[in-house]
Amino acid sequence: MQATIVPANGKALTGSESENADLFWGIRVGGSNFGVWTEFVLRLHPQGRTILDDILIFPPDVLDDLMKVVSQWWETTKDHEGTLQILVDVLMARPAMSVSCATGKSS
Repeated sequence: MQATIVPANGKALTGSESENADLFWGIRVGGSNFGVWTEFVLRLHPQGRTILDDILIFPPDVLDDLMKVVSQWWETTKDHEGTLQILVDVLMARPAMSVSCATGKSS
C-alpha cells in the first residue's frame, strides 16, 4: 500500500511502509491534512457474497440500554464483524445515537 501526496511546498512525496514511512502512517491516521492526494495503491482482500451494512438511529431515551447491548455484543464478536457508534445531534438539537453495523464473511 502507498499514497502519493503533494504537500504545501509543491514537491510530490510517496509514502509507503518502506519509503517515507512517517508520512505513510501519518496519512493513514491523520487523513488528508498533509496535502493533496494524487495516487493511491491499495491492497484488496477477498470478500464473500453476503454482506450486511446498515445505519440505525436511536432516540435518547434508549441510549443507556443500547450501550449495554452493544457492549455485551462486542464481547463475542467475530473477526468479520464490526460496529461504529456515533452520538449525533439530529432534528434541531435532539441528541440520538447512530449505530453502523457491518458484517461480511469471506467465502
